[in-house]
Amino acid sequence: MIHERLDIARWKRMFPLASLRERAEQMVREWQARDPNRYQTAEEVREAILLVGPGGEGITGPIHIAVVEQLRDEAQIPQSITRIPTDLFVFARGEPQNRATTKIGGLPYWPSSRPWPHNIIDEPLTFVGQFCFADSHDIAANLPGDVVVIFGDQQAVWNHDESGLLFEWLPLGMADLISEEQIPPTRWRIEPCFGAIHRTYDAPDSQTYFLLDIDDEEKFDREEQVAVLEGTKIGGVPRWIQSPEELPGRFLCALGSIQPEADSPYPWLNVQAPVERRGYASDPDYLMWGDVGSVYMFIDTDGGIHWTEQCY
Repeated sequence: MIHERLDIARWKRMFPLASLRERAEQMVREWQARDPNRYQTAEEVREAILLVGPGGEGITGPIHIAVVEQLRDEAQIPQSITRIPTDLFVFARGEPQNRATTKIGGLPYWPSSRPWPHNIIDEPLTFVGQFCFADSHDIAANLPGDVVVIFGDQQAVWNHDESGLLFEWLPLGMADLISEEQIPPTRWRIEPCFGAIHRTYDAPDSQTYFLLDIDDEEKFDREEQVAVLEGTKIGGVPRWIQSPEELPGRFLCALGSIQPEADSPYPWLNVQAPVERRGYASDPDYLMWGDVGSVYMFIDTDGGIHWTEQCY
């Protein structure tokens, strides 16, 4: 395998639902004690606990996928519900040992002898990230190469210009890769991180199994992100943030925003110390599509990639 496989059992033990729910209730009760007028009814208190408790959200680190998989286990989704396999990526900070690994920012899987891509006004593009499909051929077959390397022009992406992203297919086994010193400087800086792979599924028709409990109330918040995963993934189905869009070809992969969980251990697979919360993102150099959005990529029969971006 190219990627490290995520040890999901370890992360479920690290972040059990019962403890996370207890912490959420304690947090809301403390807010209520400090400000008795913060919540007017018991229903408002319950909704606040649901909001800060474990639920669906965009996936960056191990706590996010550990919560989702436990919520799915708890719901006991019937086998009759269609499950569409997807390879989800959970991130470690920094650079991987294998340059072909699925990653964001930093050093690309790019030969030093190949010219660096430029935009139409001859400015160097930024290396945004790459997907390696070597461990995913059973769910993403008949591709032009093993690795797709993505370069971008930040301003053009903001303008939803199709030229904003460039996709280059490469085979595995390349040597003499580009060094850090050879990469031209660009205005768009992206903090590097790399993914461990986790084979799981999207189940669009499962959402109703997360909605009700024995008291006919919601079990948790953002159930749509438990049914269909939002993050960086190969295969599955798009977790549209806004309305579904029609693009040529079939859905190939999604590249999500990077938002490590704040004030929690292991915001990254390889970093135990919590990160501080700074606005809606932990660090402005982490990859961010608009307001915590995603880029969705479709591939046509000729191997061309078509993309769109959506955000909150």
